[in-house]
Amino acid sequence: MHPKIRELADTSQFSRRTVREAADYLPEDDALLDAAIGEAVTRRDIMGFLLLVCAALLRERPVLSRHLPRGLQLVSATAPACCLAWHVTGDDVGERLFEGLRLGGIHQDFHFAILTTILQWSKEHGKELPEGFKMDARMWARREKLSNESVGLAVAIGVESGDERLIDIVLKSNPRQKSREVVIGAGLALAAKLLVLSRKPMMEAIREVPEQTVSGYTVRRSVEHIGRNDPCPCGSGKKYKRCCFEKDQHRLELSTDVAGKTHAELDAELEEHMTLARLGKTQPYALSRIDPEKLDADLLEPFLERLLALEMFEEAVAAFEKLGMREELQKMWQMMTFYASQDERKDLAERLMRVRGEPPENRDDLSPGLELLLVRDDPAAFLKCMDEIAMEALSLNRMASVSDLAFGLMFSPLRSVGILLSRGVLPVCPKEEAVTILDQILIARDKLDLSPDEPFSDVLDRRFAEEGVAGGGKDTEALCLARQKLEAKAGEVRQMKHALEQLKGELERREKASPVKKLADVSAPPAAPVDEKALKELRDKLGALKTDLKERHAERAELRRELSKTLSDLESLRETAAKTAMPESPVAAADAEDRLLLPGDVDGNQPMRVIDFPKKFQQTLEKFPRQVGRGAMSLLGRLAGGEPAAFVGVVRLKDCPETLRARVGIDHRLLFRLQPDCVQVVDLINRRDLEKRIKTL
Repeated sequence: MHPKIRELADTSQFSRRTVREAADYLPEDDALLDAAIGEAVTRRDIMGFLLLVCAALLRERPVLSRHLPRGLQLVSATAPACCLAWHVTGDDVGERLFEGLRLGGIHQDFHFAILTTILQWSKEHGKELPEGFKMDARMWARREKLSNESVGLAVAIGVESGDERLIDIVLKSNPRQKSREVVIGAGLALAAKLLVLSRKPMMEAIREVPEQTVSGYTVRRSVEHIGRNDPCPCGSGKKYKRCCFEKDQHRLELSTDVAGKTHAELDAELEEHMTLARLGKTQPYALSRIDPEKLDADLLEPFLERLLALEMFEEAVAAFEKLGMREELQKMWQMMTFYASQDERKDLAERLMRVRGEPPENRDDLSPGLELLLVRDDPAAFLKCMDEIAMEALSLNRMASVSDLAFGLMFSPLRSVGILLSRGVLPVCPKEEAVTILDQILIARDKLDLSPDEPFSDVLDRRFAEEGVAGGGKDTEALCLARQKLEAKAGEVRQMKHALEQLKGELERREKASPVKKLADVSAPPAAPVDEKALKELRDKLGALKTDLKERHAERAELRRELSKTLSDLESLRETAAKTAMPESPVAAADAEDRLLLPGDVDGNQPMRVIDFPKKFQQTLEKFPRQVGRGAMSLLGRLAGGEPAAFVGVVRLKDCPETLRARVGIDHRLLFRLQPDCVQVVDLINRRDLEKRIKTL
């Protein structure tokens, strides 16, 4: 990279003006330009990559499509990313874009825009959609709380690709007030608008001057405040306004939330300034540049969890390879192997096994899914492994091993066998586990392009119906209500299936009727003409009934999950009631709570903050007496206002030092975290549940 472009990347903000300036310093040779772009991608150098690519397109120089997969993480805005796809050189743009999505680190709104671009580009260039495109769109459509833009683009993808099930999934997961036809129309209009914007020159997707507003953090000065008429600190003897003032003003535009550091300087020292709060806001491209060996030990697990949450599996495995197998990261290793199995990434599984550093035959604690994944390319070894796991389950009479084998097969090429085996587990495994298995059966059916009409749903529903209800009160009333909803929904599904079969039979009967007489039977009376309009109405009615049936299946699955949770909550309440049948003395209770806390109160000298409530906190407040809710809200207001008296008695949890505990009356506790700009509410609980809640944290 030319030194001037490097200087612009380090000391300027991205804009058309900066791109035009960088264009004057591009290498004359296309091979050197391509190498410079590749180096920027490898180094995760976002400014260098954007300047080189946009300057090259401005000068009508080739930018190869091979840079798209890793480059997508470096173009976090929708318009430039989609625009880039239409202006790079290569006949594999769709494949490259999809490869970039599979690498992770892409926001869901951005994800659907890229999927739409892949579909549009493939259609225009006469290319097949990448393998796995349909399943990827469906999996992302199942996510709740998609933006209006994502819902619209997902629906448009379903229409353009002929995937009716995708439309059903996204509208069920993200219901809208408008009708299905209106949502589809809006989605197609949005996709058309995206296509028009994407086809425009790249420079039109870039601001002429940088945006000056900053959000998400408090800006700290990158230059110390100096009076204009004070002597310049550089030692020149001149007044500051006549010496370094202009240069420092430019540096101030690059200020960050770390005093004295610009963006480029902070990016070069990410690990040194990393905190738990900053980790949650760090962009994917920056996360991939972090050296885990330089992070504080208490940030390693959150760092790996963040990578997994962003589906950056390769970066997570690479981080583990640097760190090596550590005792405190055993849980994370197991989690990574699960993701590798679920994503069918044998390459990642093998790398994780090498990190573990044990002989290949030493696999006593490996999940069946991981074992099957490691031998999936060897049919004989695969069958042998499957037989060994089955024999172990039979000899030890371990139902858990059978469930794990069923999961492993559903993540393998033998998904259909996995579904059949999972059906055999449903009647006998614990109910909570059965709900999870049934959800995986439905996902596997979706991957096989089978209908969501799983016959063994009825088996699991009957198991819930047989659950006895002891005692009474609101808890058992909630259980009965949840069961009644599930039974009613199951009845709706059965009725719709019966109506669907009848309608299919009627349609087949009418379509077989032919108005043409057989040549051999001249004397036969002429057949009644087929009413094409009536046939069309029947077909439309059949399609609508199929769609309704899919929606009822999804509703039934959701009600089943709710019933499982209600059962679990009720069992937990019964266990708690049994444990607290003999009341604990106040002294013993206080001693037990003190063992969970760190000594010393939190400093009462605190700034003002806003309050960040968790989802469904209103429902949490409603579970407690009114005076408890009022006390909690009053305390939160005082904490947010920085009132010193509010912090008296506020202490940190021993196992989770970032989480603080405050008393609300005698029997209730408020858990929260102090972020730089907000009071992040964690939960409001009864004091006797403190130890149990800490375990979940």
